[in-house]
Amino acid sequence: MRRDAYIRPNEGAWKLYLLFRAESMSEQAQNALLKILEEPPPRVCFVLTCASAAALLPTVRSRARILRLAPPPLEDAARVLRERLPDRPEEALRAAAAEWGGNVGRALEALEGTADAGRPEAALLAPQMLRAALEPGEFPLVKTAAPLAQDRELLRAVLDRLCRLLRDACVLRAGGEALLPGSDAAEFAAALTRERLMRAYEAVSGARRAVDRNANTALLATCVCISLRRAAGR
Repeated sequence: MRRDAYIRPNEGAWKLYLLFRAESMSEQAQNALLKILEEPPPRVCFVLTCASAAALLPTVRSRARILRLAPPPLEDAARVLRERLPDRPEEALRAAAAEWGGNVGRALEALEGTADAGRPEAALLAPQMLRAALEPGEFPLVKTAAPLAQDRELLRAVLDRLCRLLRDACVLRAGGEALLPGSDAAEFAAALTRERLMRAYEAVSGARRAVDRNANTALLATCVCISLRRAAGR
């Protein structure tokens, strides 16, 4: 990409490079972009998308103009889903839009089975892991999380579900309303302080990013268990 950027555009006035989910790039890959981001060739633009700017190296952020985007209202998200998936029941489209907070891309992944909808056991495992983290001993959580050590996609799905569950628990703690339908979030909002919920959320979301960076599945599952226990004060 760096070599290609120095070739002048043939058809349009600009060359545009889109790097989706830039947080999945390794530290070495991000460092390799620093010089060209700081001094790009004429008529070249780089657009990096990521779930959070904080997931990128500070040196990358310092060379970029950061634009923070918010998801559309739920009604607009449901309308887009209806246009993309006209054969799906209206109730399922609205539920997906609400569960993902209006994030159309993630709702589409869920409806098409590429998010945790493709692993229905994730919806059961996520709250089970949080309950096990609250137990006095370590064994309940280790036993519950055992299937994750050898199944990267299940680990990804469970972490996705944990992120949304903890998000809703934080929102409930702050006096808002949960987005997940039929969620167990109220149980955990009552069991943990806001600080502990945020600590758990940060640990789980960090682990979720590590999955995309191809971290070792067994070690990552172990780290998640340790982080959940610490966040629960165990």
